[in-house]
Amino acid sequence: MMKHILVINAGSSSVKLPVFEVQEKNLVRVINARAVRLFHQDAQINIHDENKKVLVEKNLAEMTIDPPNHKVAIEFFLGWLSQQQNINL
Repeated sequence: MMKHILVINAGSSSVKLPVFEVQEKNLVRVINARAVRLFHQDAQINIHDENKKVLVEKNLAEMTIDPPNHKVAIEFFLGWLSQQQNINL
């Protein structure tokens, strides 16, 4: 089974969540997630595969009463990631 590495890059109103697959001595990006406009009602998370195919586009404000923040975005992504059979963190 392949091993994967999750990187969390949090900015003031966004978070980037790439997942890399460990291939011998190389890292290959296999998932790229990005949450933008955090703390606003139009905050969104987008998840793409390595071919830039859209896997998820979701308005984060639909998931919380308060304006969505980094925690909401990361928890959503980790929940989604845990359902992916081919990702082993």
